Amino acid sequence: MDIAQILAHLREELDSLNIAIATLERLRQPGRRRGRPPALLQGLAKPTLRLTGGQAARTERRRP
Repeated sequence: MDIAQILAHLREELDSLNIAIATLERLRQPGRRRGRPPALLQGLAKPTLRLTGGQAARTERRRP
């Protein structure tokens, strides 16, 4: 067994783990995004009320 090769391999794994840890820590932090949200998210942010045919008919019958 070559100790130098084992150490080099472990250092490479350590670098990869440090990068992964740093990425996960950045994802964990709640940060406010600047700018306008994408169109897909804008549609999800505003709930829409859609009446089906039966629901629309029931609301029309409730007139005093």
